[in-house]
Amino acid sequence: MNNEKEIQTLKNQVNSLVYQLLKINKLLARMTTQLDLQEVRQLIAENLRILESLRSLPPHPAPPIRQSQDAKNC
Repeated sequence: MNNEKEIQTLKNQVNSLVYQLLKINKLLARMTTQLDLQEVRQLIAENLRILESLRSLPPHPAPPIRQSQDAKNC
């Protein structure tokens, strides 16, 4: 159960990063004002905070690879 919660949290963080990167891309494409630049800086700073929190998580061992029935019969 705890593992599922961690996975969902990571998915949410990644989705947030993707959304913000798309938003940054749109702002950069039409950037004309100082306010746009300030918003881009804020989004980048938030992305960096999220990435730092992801980096500080302990590594999880990879789940065992499931072999197909065909591979087991070889």
